[in-house]
Amino acid sequence: MLDRPDLHEYQRHAIAFAREKKRCLLALDLGLGKTASVLTLLSDLQDELEVRRVLVVAPLKVAMTTWPNEIRAWEHVKHLSFSVLCGNAKEREAAMREKTFIHTINVENLAWLERMLGQFNPYDMVVFDESSMYKNRDTKRFKVARRMCRHLPRTILLSATPAPNGYMDLWAQIYLIDGGKRLGEGITHYRHTYFTQDYNGQWRLRKGAAEIIQSKIADIMMSMDAKDYLSVPERVHITETVLLGPSLDGYREFERKQVQSLPEGDIEATSAGALMTKLMQYANGQVYDADKKVVPVHDAKLEALREIVREAGEPLLICYTFLSDRARLLAELPNAIAIDKNPATIDKWNRGEIPILLIHPLSAGHGLNLQHGGRRIIWYGPTWSLEGYMQANGRLHRQGQTKPVLVQHLVAKDTIDETIMHALSGKNLTQSALLAAMKHRVAAIREELEQA
Repeated sequence: MLDRPDLHEYQRHAIAFAREKKRCLLALDLGLGKTASVLTLLSDLQDELEVRRVLVVAPLKVAMTTWPNEIRAWEHVKHLSFSVLCGNAKEREAAMREKTFIHTINVENLAWLERMLGQFNPYDMVVFDESSMYKNRDTKRFKVARRMCRHLPRTILLSATPAPNGYMDLWAQIYLIDGGKRLGEGITHYRHTYFTQDYNGQWRLRKGAAEIIQSKIADIMMSMDAKDYLSVPERVHITETVLLGPSLDGYREFERKQVQSLPEGDIEATSAGALMTKLMQYANGQVYDADKKVVPVHDAKLEALREIVREAGEPLLICYTFLSDRARLLAELPNAIAIDKNPATIDKWNRGEIPILLIHPLSAGHGLNLQHGGRRIIWYGPTWSLEGYMQANGRLHRQGQTKPVLVQHLVAKDTIDETIMHALSGKNLTQSALLAAMKHRVAAIREELEQA
């Protein structure tokens, strides 16, 4: 067994927990070194001849970049052989046939792997990195994951945010570990045992239920908060208020028309989501017309961003929500590069060779180490995903960052942006919060229209 002097005591604790439990969820906060901990465990299990082959399932960039890079980075796990089952079908098949100890694969290709394997499962262990991706038991990815790990002696789930939308997210993940022994074999039983429905049809946790759930899963779930274990530079949040000027009248008119197009009565969740999306697009400066073409409506945020870029003097990580915004930013910022599937892009950023990197909080938020390339993150527009927001900010504010991290939000005054930022500050970005906020706004606009 090789020495591993760089491991922290909390990592050793996590390794010991996973070794003993065999099937567990490691809910370790951003920056606590989940990947290095698991790799250390895998090395030990290989030495002890307990595990012959391991499957790691992760988001695409994490499977292609993070796990290989971590294997190369740590002296005591460099000997672990691995293959990356990504790329086209021919490349995946070739990688699958390689007799390596670790196979990494992206979530989207897990069903393909199941078909290729047929009745033969060569793995002794599976690791599901970013397990919140399996929180919905109705999805194909959950069903494939359940079949893949059902009879394996060891299964580890990893996540910094296992329950981004509340305790309802936990049932499916815990089921992957214990087959329903702790929280029940069905989601319906779980819901009616620990939740009640409000008048909007949303499930709310019963009083005292959180403590009961925690006690039931405490033996297979380890949680660690970064603030209890790490000393990292501070993170400062700044709101840059953007005035739309005359364009605010256009926003208000656009908002009224959208509300008038809604059916009478209570606004449904789907309608609330659609309305929110359209208003976010307008606040950012572009909307889609009837022919699905992008129409610019103002440059207020773009001008604010240009000023930030001019004065920055250091690399910037810019988060966008809509593809139309990405296209506009790439056209307006000649030095900007959008993150892609090529691991070299991340390497270039961390070497300081990319002055502006564009990322989407959901597609690039999980597992990427970007802290060596800069300390400033700009939100071109807020996101309704609390998980995406936390994960994206955590790409820079994590262990290895040497400077204070600046998180800057471009917020269009008197628009949906302010509603979202209010929810973000209270960490209440749930469907219930969205529905309540949009219902309140729709009711106010309808009253204005009636009085007009």
